[in-house]
Amino acid sequence: MPPFYYNSFHVTVPNLLESQQTGFQRFLFEGISRELSYFSTTIDHNLPAIGKIRIYIKHQNWALEKPSHGELWCKKNRHTYGAWLSVPVVLEHDLGHKKRSRIRLGKIPIMDSKGGFLINGVPRAVIHQVLRAPGIYFQSRWVGNKKKKKKRKRCYSATLISESGTWLRIEKDPKGRFWLWVKRNKKVSILLLLGLMGYECIDDTQACLFPSFIGVEEPNFLLPSLRWWQEDDDLGDHLPTIKWCAIHLYDAVFRGPFRRDLNLYTLTKTNKSASLRPGPPLYEEMCEEGMIQNELIEKRFYLGRLGRFNLERRLGLPNFWNCFLSITQSQIVHPLLNNLIEIEHDPVLYFGYKDLLRVMHRLALFTHGDEYEDDIDHLKNKRVLSVGELMQQELHRGMKELITYAADTEEWWKRPRKKRYKKYELALGWWDLTVQDFFPGTHVSEGFKRFFVSHPLSQFMDQTNGLAHLAQKRRMSCLGPGGLTRQTASFRIRDIHPSQYGRVCPIETPEGTSAGLVSSLASHAKISRYGSLCSPLRPISPKANLASFRYVSSQYEEKYWISTGDRMQVDEGTIVPARYQQEFVTTEWDQVSLIDVFPMQYFSVASSLIPFLEHDDANRALMGANMQRQALPLLSLERAIVGTGMEWQVGFESGTLLRAREPCRVGYVDAMKIATQGRLKVGMNNSLIRFNQLSTYQRSNQNTCFHQKPFVSLGEYVEAGETIADGPNTVGGQLALGKNVLVAYTPWEGYNFEDAVLISERMVYDHVYTSLQIEKHQITICETEAGPELVTREVPHLREQFLRHLDPQGIVRVGSWVEVGDVLVGRLVPRGQGYEVTPQERLLAAIFGERVVTMDEKCLRVPLRGRGRVIDAHWVHREDTSFGRIKSIYVHILQRRTIQVGDKVAGRHGNKGIVSKILPREDMPHLQDGTPLDMALSPLGVPSRMNVGQLFECLLGLAGSFLGRHYRIMPFDERCEQEASRKLVLSQLWEARTYTSHRWVFEADSLGKSYLLDGRTGDVLKQPATVGKAYMLKLVHQVDDKIHARSTGPYSKVTQQPLRGRSKRGGQRIGEMEAWALEGFGAANTLQEMFTLKSDDMLGRNKLLNTIIEGRPIPSSPSDLPEACRLLLWELRALCVRTQILHTTLFSSIAPS
Repeated sequence: MPPFYYNSFHVTVPNLLESQQTGFQRFLFEGISRELSYFSTTIDHNLPAIGKIRIYIKHQNWALEKPSHGELWCKKNRHTYGAWLSVPVVLEHDLGHKKRSRIRLGKIPIMDSKGGFLINGVPRAVIHQVLRAPGIYFQSRWVGNKKKKKKRKRCYSATLISESGTWLRIEKDPKGRFWLWVKRNKKVSILLLLGLMGYECIDDTQACLFPSFIGVEEPNFLLPSLRWWQEDDDLGDHLPTIKWCAIHLYDAVFRGPFRRDLNLYTLTKTNKSASLRPGPPLYEEMCEEGMIQNELIEKRFYLGRLGRFNLERRLGLPNFWNCFLSITQSQIVHPLLNNLIEIEHDPVLYFGYKDLLRVMHRLALFTHGDEYEDDIDHLKNKRVLSVGELMQQELHRGMKELITYAADTEEWWKRPRKKRYKKYELALGWWDLTVQDFFPGTHVSEGFKRFFVSHPLSQFMDQTNGLAHLAQKRRMSCLGPGGLTRQTASFRIRDIHPSQYGRVCPIETPEGTSAGLVSSLASHAKISRYGSLCSPLRPISPKANLASFRYVSSQYEEKYWISTGDRMQVDEGTIVPARYQQEFVTTEWDQVSLIDVFPMQYFSVASSLIPFLEHDDANRALMGANMQRQALPLLSLERAIVGTGMEWQVGFESGTLLRAREPCRVGYVDAMKIATQGRLKVGMNNSLIRFNQLSTYQRSNQNTCFHQKPFVSLGEYVEAGETIADGPNTVGGQLALGKNVLVAYTPWEGYNFEDAVLISERMVYDHVYTSLQIEKHQITICETEAGPELVTREVPHLREQFLRHLDPQGIVRVGSWVEVGDVLVGRLVPRGQGYEVTPQERLLAAIFGERVVTMDEKCLRVPLRGRGRVIDAHWVHREDTSFGRIKSIYVHILQRRTIQVGDKVAGRHGNKGIVSKILPREDMPHLQDGTPLDMALSPLGVPSRMNVGQLFECLLGLAGSFLGRHYRIMPFDERCEQEASRKLVLSQLWEARTYTSHRWVFEADSLGKSYLLDGRTGDVLKQPATVGKAYMLKLVHQVDDKIHARSTGPYSKVTQQPLRGRSKRGGQRIGEMEAWALEGFGAANTLQEMFTLKSDDMLGRNKLLNTIIEGRPIPSSPSDLPEACRLLLWELRALCVRTQILHTTLFSSIAPS
């Protein structure tokens, strides 16, 4: 048997969008039912003159209506793609009359076929959130003076986290006292809590508490017997403490379902002798102080299933794996109360007094060293919230607001209704009363709208390319509500943890303040039902099937020795690398129990697309993974010669392809649609013709062009799932982000110094890096107080040159080529009532006999650098109650952008640069066969960045271009043998030399290098350079979107200085270092203009304008002080520093007498 072989054919990459789709499906099939049953309540109304009304919500028969419009219609008309949630409701009068109706609770956004959502026509995506899992965590910390280390002591604590994220801390201080912390700054003795629970505390030695309290049955948990205080003569001394406990302690400890029909204060009847059970009476003073109130039932500490599982696992229950079924159901409230309020509770999911005693027992063992401290950064202590759970939380909030609104009787009179009745007529109004009067159906819809628009985890979908579209949906964030913040997150939280191995990518994370807080799922990782991350592992057993594997969590993984995925079986006694209990060690093969199933399962999708990843520094690999998501779709696409094999999977699931739904034959193909003909049933002659519409020239969120191209030909047979149309970033179903270009690592006249890139003009003339950009321009037409705005072609005071592309309605024609300044939409806005006619207008009206125009021209024009071809212009109508009916006109302009100086290009290994010069192809250095280079990169950027993988890629790409081959190289091929990558590249170069008879392809004295010739002189360059075919990308950072110039523009109202930024037409901003630069060059006049006339010298600015208009010379000295100098003088005067401006002649003090 061979010592090793690859196992990639046993396991395929799972569905990369499964985490999003499964979470949303779980919300539809389980979450909605759970929330509706949670709020299945009866609402009573006692309306004057109508009588008593009772409303029943039948949550069992809820339904989701089919969306009325498709995704394309919603996107074009700026609507939300969703379905209405409806439930049957019964309205019953006290006299027996009933009305049955199905009401719409709200509109729930539906996930589209690409794993995103369409909100107001804008694609959005919801990323996963990583939070601390509910359960209990033991920790310790040092207390005391940090300078006196000998006197410092340890304080031990147990933190309990609920399902909703609230927490409770039980702490044992160095003196041995137990404290209960609530809301971080409030603490109470644990003896007080046990007294409230009905226990008798005689001995102060707390270590004796545990044997006496474990197993004690106390049926009445919420209504205490108060034996502790009965022995005290003065009960009034404890009332402030009792009040504080009732308000703050129970408010945080006991959290449960919403109950509105219980009022314990009413049940006690404020009678000292009244009692709900045998025992000491309930005192009226305690009721008045808030001891017995509704919050005792409403708010209990809810753990949930995952929290109960983690609690029992940590506290040492023997069968905690089956704790959901086998745990005893103890009574937590009095039986009489259960009958009165009909509580449907699951005691397993709540934190009870027995749990508190067990926690205290474990905490006491922890102080003596019998318990271990929890690692809060371990993945077993983390929980991943999917989009379904986040939407379920939002549905819970919306339903709570809706039920509260429907139950509010006092506000019912103020609500808008179709017909108003006086109070003596309301008896007749029962017949006009509808269920919609109580359920407006806006709370749930508005809640989801707020969630998708303003929630930090709901993001503007990244549609730059297919990889960005896919990677965003596999992203996880520790930020957001209930999570961390960028300012307070420590380096320990951001660092890589051993439990993340195979579950979270160690490479792909943003740069900057979000580093380590936002991460990506590994390519094979999955999210379980309860939010834990799982990775596939295969058991090693002679009886085990080679294709059998299972997904395990990080907690289960700690029990076994696990080897890496490069070996399936080796000889006995062989030492192999393995991991055990978060440690990476080496051990014998016989001790290994599990093995990874795939060599690439540790990295994310973007990181898996980097060939020769093991030869790159982690920081540069991070940049390469992030920059692949910024690659622009090019006009002509090309597959990478050197890849990793993940291109098929990413292209297949990127959502940009068009695939066949069933085996069929292509019956018709053009640029707009593909008709396929498939059989309805085997053996039948009739067939089903399906028309597949292609998306052509659609604008994405990042203004890139989404365009699908047919991949099949007429009469071709395709199977189900095969590609019939390519997307903007795929070729034959494979991901294609850039171009294979001929590069050389050699300097050239300093134009590729640092990170500059020298390119050939062939990149421009052959449209190698030409991309399409679609700019959206919008104008709103509404009804004002002075009258409606008009859209017309007849715009006064405008030349025909600017109106030549408008149709009779005043909208630009589709297909027109527009230049800067051309009118796209002609709009006239009525003037307000306060407008006065000028004398000039009255004179013109008297001369020509025309009435004065009362409309102002507010047309939509083509902005600077906005020239292009109009590809779409359409209306969108929208009703708005505050502004009346609003019409919006959207115009899309297509631009073709070639690569130019200032554009950013990059490779897949973090090698990025800016185009510094475009050289004629005859002046570019060329190979010995006369082929000119396409790009010249700096050789100094490789050793310092430690991303040598780009050299392997370009050399192997050169061999592949000569041999006509494409390579799929799995990372970490060094496990096969030493220097496997180098041997592969050199062997392919030798084969290419043999095939082409070019000796310079493989020269023995300089392996991988070749001598280049100067295109200008024909001389051979002094040193050989590395030459190859590299896969280079054009990034979304284009110079056309960043270059900016300003002659005049707006000024700030407060500081009177030019605004900042390109979008605001801002000006130059001179700081301290910029002033030093101008001083160093001796540009005194330029520096003076920057600080005075071009800044905030208001009087000098006006005089300068008149000077330029009149043609007089510009004054060399300022005529007045700038506003910043005036502000400085006033601040000094506020500090009682007398300052004055002395106007003297220049150099008068040193002039000779």
